[in-house]
Amino acid sequence: NWFNRDLNDMCNSFGSVPLKKIKKLRYGENPHQKASLYEFGDSKINEISGKDLSFNNLNDLEIAMEVVNEFSDKACAIVKHGNPCGVAINKKQEIAYQKALNCDSTSAFGGIVAFNSKVTEEAAKKISKIFTELVVAPDFSPKALKLMKKKKNLILVSYKKSKKFKGLKIKTTKNFLLIQEEDEKKINKRDLVFTTVSKPTASEIDDMIFAFTICKYLNSNAIVVAKNRATVGIGVGQTSRVEAAIQAMKRAKENMKSEKTVLASDGFFPFPDIIKICSKNNIACIIQPGGSKNDQMVIKAANKSNISMTFTGIRHFKH
Repeated sequence: NWFNRDLNDMCNSFGSVPLKKIKKLRYGENPHQKASLYEFGDSKINEISGKDLSFNNLNDLEIAMEVVNEFSDKACAIVKHGNPCGVAINKKQEIAYQKALNCDSTSAFGGIVAFNSKVTEEAAKKISKIFTELVVAPDFSPKALKLMKKKKNLILVSYKKSKKFKGLKIKTTKNFLLIQEEDEKKINKRDLVFTTVSKPTASEIDDMIFAFTICKYLNSNAIVVAKNRATVGIGVGQTSRVEAAIQAMKRAKENMKSEKTVLASDGFFPFPDIIKICSKNNIACIIQPGGSKNDQMVIKAANKSNISMTFTGIRHFKH
């Protein structure tokens, strides 16, 4: 089958999709929908304790682990209904969790918590204070396991990413099977184009790259506001980019008061309207793909507001 061929050939071949059924699930996204689980990748996923994994659990834990595996430093992501509602990086795992939770503690209630490092007892203590549906990580310390197993309904899952990743995303419609490469594009400092008179600091560049990376895992239109490599406001799944920006900045202002933050957008700004909103909400830097026919108008507005703006040349739509 063509899954074993070079990805460059995937759009030109006839073939079959190899599916091995693992088990029948209790139901799908909703109780009236039947569902089953099939094997596709090679990542090692082990249910340690708690109730059986549901359709929604499986979807969310995969997204959550994809987010944290973007980073080499210790990271935590909290996912709800297929979207991150808080992500943070910190050398102390419990602080990363607390910062991720602080972004939107209301949405985090009943969510999926993921780490890219072994779960510590300190992090487990914090997680146990609120209702959490599932915790997923490469491993758990014995003390963390003992503590979290006391919560009978808390699902604990170990997840070790496969090195033989197929690199494909598959979606279905009523009539078609849509197959594309994974969005594995990672930006670094060399990719950035600084377009304004005001230039970002080194720490602001780190925050912008962090925020732009999180945008990749949010349903479009997506806006992320960040500070010190932690999300402080997220706008997700809006049909208007302006509404997504307003949503993210409202949350950021509640969390950060008057502190300066950075803003990332998964798509370009077609008009300067978001710049005007940023100027009233303590946004110091903006990172976005660029590529609009109105880029110069947007850059002019950023200069007028003394906001640093950076282009990546990369779009991160997700639907």
